[in-house]
Amino acid sequence: MSYGMQILTTEGLVDIANVRCVRIISINRVIKSSGTTSGSVYVPTWSSTGGFYYTEINDANQPPRSTWNEAAKTLTWNDDVGLYNKSQDFQFVFARFT
Repeated sequence: MSYGMQILTTEGLVDIANVRCVRIISINRVIKSSGTTSGSVYVPTWSSTGGFYYTEINDANQPPRSTWNEAAKTLTWNDDVGLYNKSQDFQFVFARFT
């Protein structure tokens, strides 16, 4: 048992040495220039199977809409027309379970 520590899961108490962790693969920051409403990020080392991505907002505004294309290994983003306070400074964080 690792350091005598266990956590309670749906399967009962589990030694922390046997718990899956998340590893960050890539962080892609976007600081939009005036007039920019869309873009894309290429992340060849990441897959949506066994992983996830999320958007971090650095300016307290609303995030863009994003879509992942597994075949092209590309995330595309665009400002939703309905958003009022559109974020100008955000980043996409890609992670996978290890």
